Amino acid sequence: MITEDQYWLAQPPAVRALRNMSTNDPGRGILAAQLAKQGFAIDAAIMVNGWSADVVMRVRVADGITWVPRVGMQNIQPYLVGAQQPNPPYAPYDPAHPPAGAIMVSDDPKDYPAFDPPPPQVPQPPATNMVGAFMFSDANGKKYYDRGPASMKDSKTPGVVDGQVVEQDGSSYTAHVVQSMMGLEVFFTA
Repeated sequence: MITEDQYWLAQPPAVRALRNMSTNDPGRGILAAQLAKQGFAIDAAIMVNGWSADVVMRVRVADGITWVPRVGMQNIQPYLVGAQQPNPPYAPYDPAHPPAGAIMVSDDPKDYPAFDPPPPQVPQPPATNMVGAFMFSDANGKKYYDRGPASMKDSKTPGVVDGQVVEQDGSSYTAHVVQSMMGLEVFFTA
């Protein structure tokens, strides 16, 4: 089953703006219509009416619906179960052949990859030739020091940024600032 966050994070940023608008706000429907005219796939039940994506998709899947028209397409006409009524222009509804632009129905999280994937985590190379470190806790201001350039030992904040070079006694040290469970840690390498 998908979560609301998975569903909405799979949408383009312009469409995600609908999520934060009240369903009582007429601007929500107006924005949805504008986005649909721009070519975005707008699911009226979820994005305009504000119904739960998880519930809507589970109900559709349980009903055997594999696709639904997006805003701007002809609606699927309701019909009585078992009755052979016309369903223009989808006469009859064909679950295996969605029309171009239709919204695919799924409650499987893998069908909702994030539209803006998180940036790749760049592993920091292990520090080589470490000459010292100090750490302090932001939570209560208590300082914990180990080794490092003497000029840093009286500071309540790191005073350096990651990658900054600090000179002391004719030597250069590169600062490596890391957030840990204990607070900020600063390591120096020569």
